[in-house]
Amino acid sequence: MRKNINLNKKFNKNTSNVCNKCDRKLDDNIVNSLCKLVMGIDGEKIRCVGNWAYQKIYYITRYFDIFTVGMKNKWNINYIEICSGPGRCIYRNESNEYDGTAL
Repeated sequence: MRKNINLNKKFNKNTSNVCNKCDRKLDDNIVNSLCKLVMGIDGEKIRCVGNWAYQKIYYITRYFDIFTVGMKNKWNINYIEICSGPGRCIYRNESNEYDGTAL
């Protein structure tokens, strides 16, 4: 059974007809996965992602839920996400902004 997770989804009106044209590997408007054309709703840089991003965040979240419950009495747990980016992601095809793994 899949548990829904709240990724703080918000519509970003600044992305209309921009994000769906990006290609992370080939586009000059993408630098280190950060879009140079569109800013997040908060005015900060945002990472353009594909549909796979929700699945990644879902599975990481589920793994942490299971791991932290199983290890809660063993030791103190700290986590560092080395590929977390700016914190907010935008799906290229939807113009919707979401929390990334850093948040």
